[in-house]
Amino acid sequence: MIRTQINLKEDQYKILLLESKRQKRSLSELVREMIETCFIKQKKGNAGVLLKMADKAGISGEPNLSLNYKELLFKKDI
Repeated sequence: MIRTQINLKEDQYKILLLESKRQKRSLSELVREMIETCFIKQKKGNAGVLLKMADKAGISGEPNLSLNYKELLFKKDI
């Protein structure tokens, strides 16, 4: 593991500390679990990440693609 240091707002620290005591787990363990839950698991099989990326890219492509897909897929080149 890599040892690191983070700066938290006072209320964030208090919440983390209370939860740590309640669950009888270390602060580090809770932070690692939150990172796992919020970032790593979310990226595995979550379309939300792809939708955010598409939103950042903007609108492009063929209008009404869902209506005209057969024409676009099967049209013959001249």
